[in-house]
Amino acid sequence: MKPFVRPLNAQRMKGAVANAIASSVLLVFASCGIPKLQHAQPGAPLPDTFNGAITPESSAQVGIDEFFRDPLLATLIREGLVGNQQLRIMGQDIQVANYEILRRRGAFLPFISFGAGARLDKFSSFTKEGASIRDDPFRDSQFLPNPLPDFMIAADVSWQIDIWRQLRNARDAAGLRYLATIDGRTYTVTRLVAEIAENYYTLMALDKRLENLDQTIGLFEHSLQIAVALKEAARGTELGVQRFQAEVQRNQSEKLIIQQQIVETENRINFLLGRFPQPVQRRSEDFYELNLPELMVGVPPALLLNRPDIRQAERQVQAAASMCALRERTSFRS
Repeated sequence: MKPFVRPLNAQRMKGAVANAIASSVLLVFASCGIPKLQHAQPGAPLPDTFNGAITPESSAQVGIDEFFRDPLLATLIREGLVGNQQLRIMGQDIQVANYEILRRRGAFLPFISFGAGARLDKFSSFTKEGASIRDDPFRDSQFLPNPLPDFMIAADVSWQIDIWRQLRNARDAAGLRYLATIDGRTYTVTRLVAEIAENYYTLMALDKRLENLDQTIGLFEHSLQIAVALKEAARGTELGVQRFQAEVQRNQSEKLIIQQQIVETENRINFLLGRFPQPVQRRSEDFYELNLPELMVGVPPALLLNRPDIRQAERQVQAAASMCALRERTSFRS
């Protein structure tokens, strides 16, 4: 029985080795594969109307002066568009993206480089090189000079042929990033205008609240005088005097809080405008009589097209897709 066991074990060992080699080869081939590009899943279809209403007009197409109808607020918004620090930074980002496009476009052109050099080789007379220069003429009675000058002028020309669309994909991605940066700045401008308007109307509301509070304080002070007079005439008690006095002090403390809120709102507006703290001019008319225009939302597709943040995200996705295609072609070449 022993002679038959040994060949069977050897055959099993050979099968195990063959399976291990085959598994290793399959793992190597699987690791060399490139995963496919993942695309976004389509979302749900947009509704045709907003709650059954369709308006062809859209407030996104209305200018600042026409929408707000307040010259002081429009002046503040224009000043913010010029002096806001975040907009200045994003303006520099746009310049950087523009220069990146120029750099990518320049990659299509041939590169020419020039070089020049000069040196002197001085050999000692007591060395082998110096003795040969001194005693061995290269022509009749003509010896090489020592030091020996050496001059060099060269030019190098290189031109890359874009067979695998490497340069074109990089150029397209740079252009999409440039457009995404512009859309990002547009979104920041939209948020800036909204914040300036919101704080402006908040400031007007605080002014109206302060005005109403002054009237309330005046009424309580008059009531306090009446309570004091009734107490002196022995027709009232100290309780009424203390009650009206407490109301006056409570409203005065609330007035101080509102004044602090007004200063904070003014500082917030000045920060958005990129200027030092100073009083903010606003209308003194009744806050409840503001003539604000009606908000027109249009249709859902137009609403998405008017969103600069959505356009920015779309450009960034397209740029990333171009770079993924570039990496796939580069990996295939390697």
